[in-house]
Amino acid sequence: MSVPTRTLFLVVLLVVAGCQGAAPRLCTPYWPDIPLSVAEIPSDPPVIQLAELWRAGGSAEGEEIAEPASIAVSSRGAVAVVDFWLAQVSVISPEGEWLGSWGRRGRGPGELMMPVAANWSGDTLVVFDIEQAKVVRYVDAAHVDELRVPVEFITPVAMSGSIDFVAVAADGTVLLQQPLAALSPDSSALVILAQRPGASRPDTVVGATVAHVEMDWMRLVRPGTAAPLAAVGPDGWLVRTAGDGSYRIAWGDGDAQAQLCAAQPPLPLTPEERGAGEAPAGFEKAAAAVESARPPATLNSVGRVLVGSSGDLWIDRRRPRPFLRERQFGVAGGAMDVFDSGGGYRGRAVIPDRVMIQGVADSVAIGIEFGEFDEVTVVAYRLGG
Repeated sequence: MSVPTRTLFLVVLLVVAGCQGAAPRLCTPYWPDIPLSVAEIPSDPPVIQLAELWRAGGSAEGEEIAEPASIAVSSRGAVAVVDFWLAQVSVISPEGEWLGSWGRRGRGPGELMMPVAANWSGDTLVVFDIEQAKVVRYVDAAHVDELRVPVEFITPVAMSGSIDFVAVAADGTVLLQQPLAALSPDSSALVILAQRPGASRPDTVVGATVAHVEMDWMRLVRPGTAAPLAAVGPDGWLVRTAGDGSYRIAWGDGDAQAQLCAAQPPLPLTPEERGAGEAPAGFEKAAAAVESARPPATLNSVGRVLVGSSGDLWIDRRRPRPFLRERQFGVAGGAMDVFDSGGGYRGRAVIPDRVMIQGVADSVAIGIEFGEFDEVTVVAYRLGG
């Protein structure tokens, strides 16, 4: 089994759903049994500044990052960089000290072949290796134990040759989007399953019908369309979304305990989202298929969501463009709306150019930056008013 590195689509984006409609936009519960918080975002929101604390990786000797698959931030601010190409997870302390690799290439206990996702449970690092169908746990770089994941849960994704969304929760639950299953010439069933440790079969986390673009070798959610997904944070935080493309989200510690709605309209669909411009090598035909597809009937009001260690939400209205790293890490720069764990609006965080925020722990945000020569730098920021 193999998953080509350059076709690895780890979508750490979240498409949030709920309260879009004709003015006035009313926020009513999408999930009737979950308490609703309605947030108003002012036209001139308070600004949350990001002050740089430290940098790691980049061109520093001994701190190489070859092909990051995902970034995980602990509640203390430790950072785990899942390196798909090097088959290891590089860990950085909350103070920016490079702690080296936790796990190495191999098929023995604690060794990795194709790590694609990580998370934190306190100081325990949890890593999912999709090739070996196992979840490995480490403390202070030492292998603690590992859990096997049923092969039949992974096989459909492995056979497709790409990953659209994958995550691992703090308890070792693996979330994996299954390949789109065509329902009609232009629509598919989108399903995210969760395989919990010891469970005989997976649970459905997300299920929806989405518009797709058909290509010779893959099927892709039509860019901009409403497509619900899920995401996890450290220490059990889970986010899941509805399917109507508006600014609504359910989240909680373990299970969804609250839902947020803010009346924010979707941004217009851009030509770049639809494949215009120079496509990456090997994706020219795919980009042409996306560009020629008709625009979706319903747009996402939210392009990406992160959940921090305290349950705070960071939401970006910009949607990622296809076939680029921003599908994996988000759009660089710009601004993100920030809400507290109760759904109250905190302000708008201004993100430095070239930086994509990957996680938040207390008052520190962690971002990733790609340099001129594709070098990868992890950057920490202190949040301020």
